[in-house]
Amino acid sequence: MGTYFKAPLCHGSFCGVQTCGWEITVDDLLRKCRASALLFKDEGMTRLLFEIRKTNESVKHYLLENYVNECKVMHALAFLQWRLYFS
Repeated sequence: MGTYFKAPLCHGSFCGVQTCGWEITVDDLLRKCRASALLFKDEGMTRLLFEIRKTNESVKHYLLENYVNECKVMHALAFLQWRLYFS
């Protein structure tokens, strides 16, 4: 068992991670991000995730927390663009 993200997470938009706001371990999030990167043949993200796996737990948590926060920002921007397009 690893540490858990306690905040609601990204709901599958740009980062490709389905969490539905539940707590998820750092290792589970890494695994799901890697699966998404492999699906889209994103070699840069695959290499980045491999490097993140080699760091200690606190660094992993910090990096992934920032990644998820950026996913939320991208999701919000995409939603606003969609709303503007259809208004």
